Amino acid sequence: MAQQASANGQLQLYPACLDNKGAKALVSKLYGWSVDHIKKLPGYDDLNFYIRSASTSSQHSEFVLKVMNSRDSGNRAWLEAQTDVLLHLTERGIHCSTPVKNLQGDYLSLEEIVDESGKQPAGLKFIVRMLMFLPGKMVRDLYQPNMAVPDKWFYVMGQNLGTMDKALLEFHEPSLAVLEKQASEYKWSPQCVPHVRDILWAVTDIDKRKLAEGILDEFEVQVVPKIGSLRRSVIHTDFNDMNIISLGNGPVPSKADWHTAGGPDIPAHQDSQLQALGAIDFSDIVCSSLVFDPADSHAYMMMSQLNGDPLVSGGHFLAGYNSVLPLTPTELGLIRCCTSGRLVQSLVNGLHAYSQDPSDEYVLDTQRTGWSVLEQLWSKSNDQLLSLWDRIADLYRPSVVKSPVLTHSEQDTDLMSKSGSTRKIKPSLSPTDVKGLLQQLYPIKTQHVEEIREFISYDDQNFHVRLGGGELAASMGGQEFVLKVINSEDSADKGAFDVQIAVLQFLKAKGFCCAAPVVNTNGKYLSLEEVCMSDKRTDPDNGNPQQTGVFLVFLQTYLPGQMMSTIELLPEQLCFDAGRKLAQMDQLLWDFPDPPDSFKGRAASNIWALESMPRVRDYMGEVKDQRRRELVESIVKSFEEEVVPQISSLRKCLIHSDFNDDNILVAEVYSGPDCEDADLLPLTKKRKRHPVYNITGVVDFSDFAYSCLVFEIASAMAMMLYSKAANPTAATGHLLAGFQSIIPLTAEELGLLYTCVMGKIGQELVLSLYNSRMQPRNPHVVFTQGQGWKYMEELWGDPGARAKVDKLWNDTAALYRT
Repeated sequence: MAQQASANGQLQLYPACLDNKGAKALVSKLYGWSVDHIKKLPGYDDLNFYIRSASTSSQHSEFVLKVMNSRDSGNRAWLEAQTDVLLHLTERGIHCSTPVKNLQGDYLSLEEIVDESGKQPAGLKFIVRMLMFLPGKMVRDLYQPNMAVPDKWFYVMGQNLGTMDKALLEFHEPSLAVLEKQASEYKWSPQCVPHVRDILWAVTDIDKRKLAEGILDEFEVQVVPKIGSLRRSVIHTDFNDMNIISLGNGPVPSKADWHTAGGPDIPAHQDSQLQALGAIDFSDIVCSSLVFDPADSHAYMMMSQLNGDPLVSGGHFLAGYNSVLPLTPTELGLIRCCTSGRLVQSLVNGLHAYSQDPSDEYVLDTQRTGWSVLEQLWSKSNDQLLSLWDRIADLYRPSVVKSPVLTHSEQDTDLMSKSGSTRKIKPSLSPTDVKGLLQQLYPIKTQHVEEIREFISYDDQNFHVRLGGGELAASMGGQEFVLKVINSEDSADKGAFDVQIAVLQFLKAKGFCCAAPVVNTNGKYLSLEEVCMSDKRTDPDNGNPQQTGVFLVFLQTYLPGQMMSTIELLPEQLCFDAGRKLAQMDQLLWDFPDPPDSFKGRAASNIWALESMPRVRDYMGEVKDQRRRELVESIVKSFEEEVVPQISSLRKCLIHSDFNDDNILVAEVYSGPDCEDADLLPLTKKRKRHPVYNITGVVDFSDFAYSCLVFEIASAMAMMLYSKAANPTAATGHLLAGFQSIIPLTAEELGLLYTCVMGKIGQELVLSLYNSRMQPRNPHVVFTQGQGWKYMEELWGDPGARAKVDKLWNDTAALYRT
């Protein structure tokens, strides 16, 4: 391939010299199609042609032919990685441009394209590829002249990017390494924002140049040092209104249906244009810090609001993103600087490109509004913006206190949108509230309720409801039930609870000891309810505004039994039985129908899932003790090095995720040497007289997920350390032995187990500190602090602990094999 270096040693960038006739010839040569219609599309450095052909062998007839520039054509591995990403998203139901194979069965082809004018070096070759065309309109084409863009649209576009990024968190193909490398080299990569210092001369306005320099200084101080510790993922980086396609077929609203700032929003029935969105142009994808994706798009969204307040519209975009994929406090605190950095990068690169080719006015697109938006954004402090964004997000949260000046809309969103939140709100219902819900949703009158008692809980509320006897109890299948009221954040993911209900029904049908969901008077198991909370913190009589909350509510049958956590001295036999019970449940669930992809992706965005263990770095400010911070950092580093690269190859299934002694119900049967599965107990244990318990139930499936099997047993073992066993470390060995008596772990899983257990301990300790600050009245969130740090020091601070515990686990397992 011909090469020509620039003064700085980089390969010169040449766009292919190709007209419509030449593009048709390429299509015929590479794909064997005749072209019925062709049109050149806008592009920055590459060529794009819309192709319509009726002679293809597929059901599709519309495509985009992409001819990469000469420099990027020399980076074939990057383009192959882009193909992998597009195929990954297509498999997960994300609307994007699906790659198409050529006659040779390849997605990419390197072709020599001759410049007839002779301006380019001879022998240049360009990569050619074909993508399916997404029918619809660019969102920018839906904007009405001289009218503000609806804030709801920015919210929906934020949701769309959040959904795509959620799917990309699951991308673990080998090509990920290529995208990691590209993040540090590509001029449009967010990590490369500081590189535009080299071309700041293109900004001839002195004030604008000083503004850009100040932002670059701040970026290097605030953002660059944190890049290595932030959540990482494949990111689009160019999610703007020219790369977002509206797939809806509804009519474009008339001018009267559009709002001006502070006016009425688009009614829901006229909002069909944004019901389905697709994304195009993945040419700039890299693997970098996740926060860069919403930050970069935030910059473009604000520049799109020509007739409203760009800061307000940007806030609605962030609210939409957070409703699907919540940013951590650290990430949210970096948005101002990252967004400003992207604006500088876009503005400076555009001016530089124009100085090199004044005929290409497309590169000046951001200049129209970019500097003005940058000045407005940078004039606000971080605290001012965080407050603004939080108040905008409140419009979509379950709160009756709404600020009328922060939106271009006065119309409430629907209940499901209102339950979405960047902040998890725990319900605070009183027994009176519960009686009202029971009467509203079930054939239960107030006089039927004999007792309501609240259980201890972490994020949700759970109430034991006891009814009187008679016909009602007979018709409902019993007298005792549990009413579950789910926190605001999880209530936004109703689909996950649909799966949970199906799983409970499946397990119940298999004879497993779990609760059974109860249908309500509407013929459904789940109900999203707006409830006025009677908590004293929101009592108007105490000077506080009363709140309404939007929460998922459902009823389950009550399982009698004693929580295993209440046993004064936990027998080793029961630890073993618990491990067997967990494995029996997981084994049954192997036959559960394949859950939807949307549910499979839930673990990747759940801060409590072990997949997300490295994200505890964002909460390390909660750990004040230097030694403890060092221990957690060491665990995170080991987890990233040992576990994260193996996640894609580990066995996966539906897992409980929260199998601890509060969620295991038992009953004492008698004191004696024999018990269920006694033949599996060590001989030394069979002759000792001690209380014998049977496991009567497993409860609380709220953290149910599709995840790695080894994470299930690792999480359970971590939580076993907080039990009342005589030797909690030894108890983890009995739990593991019981689990492996049903489902033996593979050598790979066993090799990762210790690090996974320690990862769960560290995750629990750090996040519980954060939650204790958020829920100071809830002592349950800090119950691990007393013993947890001691075990972390013993099991991770001691270099020889791992070998000792591995031997303990092996010796314990051997006892049950004799």
